[in-house]
Amino acid sequence: MYSPGYTVSFVAPGAWSLARSMSSFRSPCGTRPALAVRLRNGVFAPYTGIPTNLLCFDRSGPTHEAWYYEQPLPEGRKNYTKTQPIQFEEFQPCLDWWFNRAENDRAWKVSAEELRANNCNLDRKNPNGKQDFEHLPPEQLVEDILKKEQRIMEIMAEIKAVLKERP
Repeated sequence: MYSPGYTVSFVAPGAWSLARSMSSFRSPCGTRPALAVRLRNGVFAPYTGIPTNLLCFDRSGPTHEAWYYEQPLPEGRKNYTKTQPIQFEEFQPCLDWWFNRAENDRAWKVSAEELRANNCNLDRKNPNGKQDFEHLPPEQLVEDILKKEQRIMEIMAEIKAVLKERP
């Protein structure tokens, strides 16, 4: 994804304050955020299991918008591990997208004004992504769990009835 005029850095979620220290999106080294690639859990396993972000900084001019790209996990994987690390080939869709950027289910952009209004906090959820189970409202979580529990009880009653009918 290297392009002339860009610098790349890895930043863990807790280090988003790096961006907050940039006045007018300009760090002491003269760079501005241009892209955040959100990597999945385990990229740096076993050192950390938390998601990591790949930040690309632009040195060519003022920031008008910051792009985000959510790197998907390979089919059938829940996270990366030390024995099953991320592979360079997995970045190919991101590389292809980079040179023909458009918003989609994995990519979105945020204006510099919006980032400034939020104290330069670069931590953004994908507005186009699926809603994660853990991010549902507590009331909805309780309702879903109770429905599943009720269905489990119905199935257990059916099993119990079948077992009673056996000679």
